[in-house]
Amino acid sequence: MTKIASAPKKVVLPKRSPEPKKTQAAPEAVKEETVAETALPQAPPGFVYDEATNSFLPVEEEAVEETTAPELPAPPPGWAYDENNQLVEVEQQTAPPPETAKAPAAEETTATAADVATAGVGVAGFGSDEILSSQFEFYAGKKGRTDRLSFPMANVKYCDVHYLEGYFKCHSLDGSVAECCTELGAPTQRVGTVALVYHTDKNGVLKSPTSYELIPWIFGPDKFNQIKAFHGDFPVSTNDVKVTCTEEKYQRLTIVPAKGQPWKELDAAEKVLIMKEANNIWGVIDKFLGRKISRTDMLERCGLSTVPEAEEEAESIDFAKTTEVD
Repeated sequence: MTKIASAPKKVVLPKRSPEPKKTQAAPEAVKEETVAETALPQAPPGFVYDEATNSFLPVEEEAVEETTAPELPAPPPGWAYDENNQLVEVEQQTAPPPETAKAPAAEETTATAADVATAGVGVAGFGSDEILSSQFEFYAGKKGRTDRLSFPMANVKYCDVHYLEGYFKCHSLDGSVAECCTELGAPTQRVGTVALVYHTDKNGVLKSPTSYELIPWIFGPDKFNQIKAFHGDFPVSTNDVKVTCTEEKYQRLTIVPAKGQPWKELDAAEKVLIMKEANNIWGVIDKFLGRKISRTDMLERCGLSTVPEAEEEAESIDFAKTTEVD
């Protein structure tokens, strides 16, 4: 009997769920590798660090080429070069007035310590007829004009002098009579003080605001006695004077009191400056009265032989305490 092959059984497989579509993954970000830098040692000034040799090498300075400005031709008269080397016209300036003639310088001579009046005073020769030069002008009245003066120091200095090749101080001391008196006669007196001269009109009326100048005033006993005559009623420590000049060459002056002292009404700071400058002048007043010369020089002036020296200082006196002098 022939067997008939049965048909193969159909195997049914379970259905698979559809697999999700694969998506292309995004490329991973490239991580930057940071290389840790090795800290380099600090190079001293003028050197640089060399990694290859691990040492400091000196820095070579580059030579700086010097550039010289091109030489320019001389500018024509009245023109000059500016900072851009451009020609510009120069403004014409008025020529200064000619200088006035100056007195000839004192003759230089060999001097000793006895020739110097006080410490710190320069030495000068005796070739000039003028007293020692100074930075000050001296008060002198002008004919037909009245000036108003004040005396900040309220004192004067005086000394006995002779005149021969200029004023010089008398050498007679302690009642003795020196050769300068026997040869030249009795000495005269010169008086000096510090004068505050107000700026006024020709009649002595003050200008506003109050202004002034401080200068030495050197005069003789006649003018001192004019002031002394009214000093008791109008002391110069609290009052001014008015000075009228009637003859300029020989300084014929009429002096009368003027009530009050306007400079003392100025502010405190200016009054301090006034007294400071007055003291500066006061310190050198005696130099203006007459030269303090050595006895040797005095005898030579008088045409005599030399003997030991003797010297005298200028005295300081008060108007109120001074006796009248001729």
